[in-house]
Amino acid sequence: MNAAKMKPPEPDAAFEISLRPPMFSEFTGQLKVRARLELMVEAAKKRGDVLEHILLSGPSGLGKTTLATSSRTRWA
Repeated sequence: MNAAKMKPPEPDAAFEISLRPPMFSEFTGQLKVRARLELMVEAAKKRGDVLEHILLSGPSGLGKTTLATSSRTRWA
């Protein structure tokens, strides 16, 4: 088979999501950020309100997407 015609496998979104911890307590690292985000989510829930906008920024590999997924799961 010609290497030019070979394509990498398509990413499996369900598999990638299953690798991310669903809860804040299962997230390792970024303790200050996690604690602050968890506090904001809990405060909004106690007020019966939604959490407004959050901007998570930084270089790759810090867990921004994982924290966003955990905060979304927390509302369910």
